[in-house]
Amino acid sequence: MKEYRGEIGRKLQHIGPALKHAYYSHGSQMQRCYNKNNPRYKSYGAKGIKVEYTRRQLIQWVKENVKNLNDPNFVIGRIDHEKNYNFKNIRIETKHFSSKERVERLGSPSKYIRKKMLIMKNGKEFMTALDKRWGFRFCGIKSNNTSRYINDGIITKSGYSFKGV
Repeated sequence: MKEYRGEIGRKLQHIGPALKHAYYSHGSQMQRCYNKNNPRYKSYGAKGIKVEYTRRQLIQWVKENVKNLNDPNFVIGRIDHEKNYNFKNIRIETKHFSSKERVERLGSPSKYIRKKMLIMKNGKEFMTALDKRWGFRFCGIKSNNTSRYINDGIITKSGYSFKGV
């Protein structure tokens, strides 16, 4: 296969959404397979999975295999999840299909399981939020501070306090 000879890197805005998506997908694949600090390394690189093509080769492959280069709503998935990333083992998939297949193969990821939270106002039970993120948004709290409110028992200026359920 020939390599893509167009511009990449800083000039990503000129190559179109699908090729830009391929550019970033290759970077993600490399991180999962070779960066030991990546949280998903244990499922990829630690199992010996490697990326067998260059970024330019992947961009060229996407250019040849994606019908609409202005539509970035696809993912590059592996056919056999025990084998390396190579052109015989990858395919273009919809994000929905890829997510559904991953849940069927590995089970539901724990971060998507909703965690309930009791919201109290001025020391009295106010409501139960079915999702912590929604509960904090309801009370106007930014997501980067949320664990402190539950663990340290911080009360907001408006009188809200929280307990995990």
